Amino acid sequence: MAIQERLSAALHERIARTLGWSVRETQGLSLLMLRELVRDKDPTLAREITRGVQTGEYILEPAPPPQLWHAIEIFPSTPKRPVRHVVVGSFRAGSREEAEDVTARRWPRRGLETRTAREVKEWQERGLGAVEIYDPHRRITPEKAAKPKPTGPRPKRKSETYQAAKERLLNQLRALGWQTRPDLKFPWAKHPDHDFRVNFKTQAVYLNDHSLWIDIRGMTIEEFMQHVAHAANVRGF
Repeated sequence: MAIQERLSAALHERIARTLGWSVRETQGLSLLMLRELVRDKDPTLAREITRGVQTGEYILEPAPPPQLWHAIEIFPSTPKRPVRHVVVGSFRAGSREEAEDVTARRWPRRGLETRTAREVKEWQERGLGAVEIYDPHRRITPEKAAKPKPTGPRPKRKSETYQAAKERLLNQLRALGWQTRPDLKFPWAKHPDHDFRVNFKTQAVYLNDHSLWIDIRGMTIEEFMQHVAHAANVRGF
């Protein structure tokens, strides 16, 4: 079993180099799915994956999801209000160093702390301050609403329409083995090996109920799959 695990890890490293992804992103997809993605770039590697799966040489077991982390803004206590811990965002990461790096990149402002979900729960149990979830839809204050409008030429719209991109990606996902429902008002594609769906809304794409925040017009299937794999790892799917 140990030999099979080492072979599988080495294989994912080769696939990641071929696709230009990280190893973690490749681990969010099945070997059969990865085989189709590398087929055009490295046919020899695709054939090796096929042989390995057929002989049982490559055995993948689902790894436990990375630890859940919170990016927190701490407001000190005042005479009228106790200390508050506001959860600005949540994500999964494998280590504290990686989690702090995610916080620094996503919320590049001073004073933001990175804590595990267990640490936040301990704060609540010990009564060290209220923990609140940041609401991105809360009313905007006048000073925030007064930001100057951007100047300069507006970016050119991609030549492909959103509808055309949606139909193209659904066809490509179906060719990769996904279950698709293009006939619905909001079509979706379900991963063949994992319990999650990609939902195509009017002008947005969701992984289950979580927006991917991407523009699919002109996006290749490889780029699209990379976004899906990254989001699936962050959410622990």
